[in-house]
Amino acid sequence: MAAQDNSESWDFDEGVRLFLGEDCDPPDNEANQEPQRTHPDANQPTQPLSSSAANRVPRGAKQPAAWLKGRIPTHLKQRLELEALQAELTRLQGQICEIRVCPTRKMSIWERMATNERAELVKATSDNNELRGAVASNAQFIDEMEALLRKKRRLATTSSVADWEAFVLPATAPDRNRAIHWILDREINRTKHVCLRSGLPPIGGSAFDDDVHRAAIVPQATGNVFFEVVERVTLAAPFRDVSAATWRAVVGDITSMDKSIEQSFERIDDRTVCIHACDRRHHTPCHAHLLSKYHKSLTRDVIVARSVLGDPLWTTHADGDLVEDVTAWNEIAPLPGHEADACVSTIVWRINLGRLASTETDELDDVSALLASASIAQRPSVQGSISPHAMAQHLASPAAPHVVTLGNLHIYLARSKFIEEPFKRAVNDAIERHKQVRGGMTSIVET
Repeated sequence: MAAQDNSESWDFDEGVRLFLGEDCDPPDNEANQEPQRTHPDANQPTQPLSSSAANRVPRGAKQPAAWLKGRIPTHLKQRLELEALQAELTRLQGQICEIRVCPTRKMSIWERMATNERAELVKATSDNNELRGAVASNAQFIDEMEALLRKKRRLATTSSVADWEAFVLPATAPDRNRAIHWILDREINRTKHVCLRSGLPPIGGSAFDDDVHRAAIVPQATGNVFFEVVERVTLAAPFRDVSAATWRAVVGDITSMDKSIEQSFERIDDRTVCIHACDRRHHTPCHAHLLSKYHKSLTRDVIVARSVLGDPLWTTHADGDLVEDVTAWNEIAPLPGHEADACVSTIVWRINLGRLASTETDELDDVSALLASASIAQRPSVQGSISPHAMAQHLASPAAPHVVTLGNLHIYLARSKFIEEPFKRAVNDAIERHKQVRGGMTSIVET
């Protein structure tokens, strides 16, 4: 019986050695870091200790205690877990190798199809898990940003910001002037973008081959319809002379000879003006509150105009009256290579006609043909100048072949005539003065 117990008993230390491998020595209970020292065989010669070994184990140091049974040190537990993970990794790698299709292995078509489907399933599952993780991460980021924005203190804002964005001026004088500059500065910054969207590339070096005269009806995604005029013409005068003449016409220094509409000019500063006009000649009165600003720079001058839909200082509107919604950009830049004698004037002019009735949409083709002929008529007879006639003469005057009433366009054009004609007259006068100056200088040089 005793022999049987001895044969069935086993040593715990030896079992751990066999489980972990021969290179594992049980550490002591106190340090759990230093391996247990083994005594050398008496028959073997004693090896001298190195200096590092002598420093680690001094001669008078206490011998480590025996390894207690039933307790596995922490670092051995970590080694066991690491080996288990390595074994699991090896198993998974083998499984992946089994899933992959080996081109040299012969298999039936059904086995190959099943293997391909399994591989695609594993890949799709992995991609799906990655996408779900990305969605969860982005959702968490959005939640964090929303929480941060809720906590962040907002700047104090007034209703005037919303008003000027809707092109309605505030009632108080400081807010009103501030809103006027905000509206016009935004349009100045949009000038290059508007020109590109209208099909006008940056100014090149051609003097008279790149002139553009175009008028069209442009439907918008919002359902509104724009009447758009696009012009680019080379003028025989320096750009600063042309821009100064244009601004004199805008501020009212050069007025129309027709006095049939009410018109007043409100000077905000030297380069900003507000024009108020009312045309009561038609069955529906038309009101316009047009803001305009003159912006100078070294390479170009820009004059923009934007109408506002409401001004508390002018309350003469009645229900059903028309309020003009128009935007205009005029960029004057020197012609490359001829900066002292020529410039390029680019004009984009838009009138919002609103939503057209179903009966009016049938007229679009006829109106487009009229606009094409009006565009041709706008070409100047003398190169280096502009046509002296306003667009209203071709589309909204009694002399026109057909008065365009689409979206009340004839009413808007009749009102705009009071600025367009003085503007063209002022520009042509500036061109003529420059020609006279150049002619006088030439005669002086010849004499």
